[in-house]
Amino acid sequence: MKKMLIGLVILLVALPNNLPAKIFASGITVDYSGSWPATIGYFLNENATSVQVIIRDWPGLTVKKTISISSGVNGALLGPNEVLWDGSFDGGGSATTGVFVIEINAVDTVGHTGWQIISYKTGPDSWFWSPAGVAVNKRDFSPTFGMIYVAERTGGTSSNPGAMLTPRGVYMFNAYGQYYQESQTFAYAAGNSVIPWSLLSGNEGAPFSIEVGPDNRIYAASVSSNANNGLGGAPRPNGGVAVGDAVWSQASVDSVIGFFNLSNHGPISDILVRGTGASRTLYTVEQNGIAFGSQADGFFNFNKDTSARASWSGDFEKAHIKAYTIGTASGTYSGAGVEVLSNTQVPKAFRIEMDSEGALYVVQQELAPYAVKNTVYGLSKWTGTPGSMVEVWHTQFSDGPPYRKSYKPSVDSVTYNLDSLARASSFVGVGLDETNGIVYVARRNTNGRPLHNIIGYSMTTGQSVPSYSFATGYSIGNAGDTTLVTGGGGNNIRDVTVDAAGNVVWVNSSSEQIGVHSPPAGSNSFLSHSGWAIEVGVGVIVSPAAPATSVSNDSRTIPDGYALAQNYPNPFNPETMISFSVPTTSEVRIVVVDMLGREVKQLVNSVRNAGTYEVMWNGKDATGRSVASGVYLYRLAARDLRQDGASWVSMKKMLLVK
Repeated sequence: MKKMLIGLVILLVALPNNLPAKIFASGITVDYSGSWPATIGYFLNENATSVQVIIRDWPGLTVKKTISISSGVNGALLGPNEVLWDGSFDGGGSATTGVFVIEINAVDTVGHTGWQIISYKTGPDSWFWSPAGVAVNKRDFSPTFGMIYVAERTGGTSSNPGAMLTPRGVYMFNAYGQYYQESQTFAYAAGNSVIPWSLLSGNEGAPFSIEVGPDNRIYAASVSSNANNGLGGAPRPNGGVAVGDAVWSQASVDSVIGFFNLSNHGPISDILVRGTGASRTLYTVEQNGIAFGSQADGFFNFNKDTSARASWSGDFEKAHIKAYTIGTASGTYSGAGVEVLSNTQVPKAFRIEMDSEGALYVVQQELAPYAVKNTVYGLSKWTGTPGSMVEVWHTQFSDGPPYRKSYKPSVDSVTYNLDSLARASSFVGVGLDETNGIVYVARRNTNGRPLHNIIGYSMTTGQSVPSYSFATGYSIGNAGDTTLVTGGGGNNIRDVTVDAAGNVVWVNSSSEQIGVHSPPAGSNSFLSHSGWAIEVGVGVIVSPAAPATSVSNDSRTIPDGYALAQNYPNPFNPETMISFSVPTTSEVRIVVVDMLGREVKQLVNSVRNAGTYEVMWNGKDATGRSVASGVYLYRLAARDLRQDGASWVSMKKMLLVK
């Protein structure tokens, strides 16, 4: 591949800082066909006190228009909002040429004084059978910024009111926990059909964990249950990683780490991805060995003897953490990984996170008495290089909320085991809030349900921060009382993450749901940047302000040739994205046509420098009217302006379903 250096200078302007926040705009869309008005759409995860839609010119970044919306009206409401820009400027005049980028500042002057559930919490959207992993797109400027992804590991129908069957696979939600495009048809990613989830991991564990990479792609991993031990006719252990685009479209999904061939890895309980291009690295938590023997003495010894019987299904025998430099490789990666942390260092590692400075946070899942017996700390922080990692701190066994000794409503409703040797144990999920310096863990299976099943610790010291701990169950709705509620929110919480505004997102297989909790942040605001921009007289383009295309002295790969990618999502309703590449400065035209060859909408008609671009179609024709469901074609015609004037044409099908 050829390389070029982009020497693009960014003008720095004074922008409002994002306060410790909870409200934010996400899923920003722009509808502009070359003539005014332009429609700017976005979701709010809560009702706003006010919203400002800010239009800046590019590359000067001077504010040209501010559209202010007050509370209680379209533009400041929970859920979808739309605002029109007629092209006018605040100081007079209007946009007749140039490129304009878009920001949305959402403000809540009241906020919450305690933890508050803000997610949809309505069937069928909120309900799962056994959700295991959760991730959020925190990448400002991304078209899918704020989207939540959930891994359903088993498949089934929740007992919650209004539930429907949730098959195994990857699901997508907006920032407040409602189905992507308001339907399970679209929320259940089409790419699930590519990976044989039902053949993996016995009756659970596929997919088990999920990750949003810095390339905006979605990675999903599976881990064998203990039923997959290869003994007595049982299936052999399996586990791998699949990757797809931001909506996991069918054409985009492929395995990156093999699911059935474990020659270079073990079953995988968690993943994270750092770096892009040649530096893309996949980190895995691998469970090497199956638990055998008696639960009573806490020793789970790997036994290859075919007469052995798997008598305990709650854990794995040993674990370690590895890294694979997969770079730009496509398809299944067969290279050897490097051990980051050994089984001796983190014997019960289960989930991992990494902060912006490269420090690794590891949670370990182990029952309290065995955690103490074998010094298995629930949470630890590490720095260094693979094979030479140094522990910065670990949590103390007693540094966690108490749990019930027992529960008898008539006599024992607030009796807790305050003397537990390991209240900080049985951790199964981890998420980072770097703005506030908090690492959250999810806690389960504590021989009695915990007062809090999400606990906040200081990223700096590893000490618990009580104000950042809470229960995910009814206690939040019970006047904030976290002591008198049965179960403390359920003991089978599975994973936790944090969105860009600091809200905590979790999945729980006891309550069979996804939830989003907002912290006690008080007055707060958040500034979101659109991944789309307006080129006057042309249409919607990828924002040139996005970090991927507006970095100083960055090395950027030039495509080897012209390419037109399959749109995603596909099928879609009503919006879809089309990616295309040009290897040199070219005249580019992209149009949508119907099956009779009639032009429906022109999407691009301009000169483009070498690079890869995305353009959105919103399901409308050139007059702004929504088109009917059906099959449409999109056609790219490009002409090389720098060499021999050669032309290149490509066409693909897409399906609009309403």
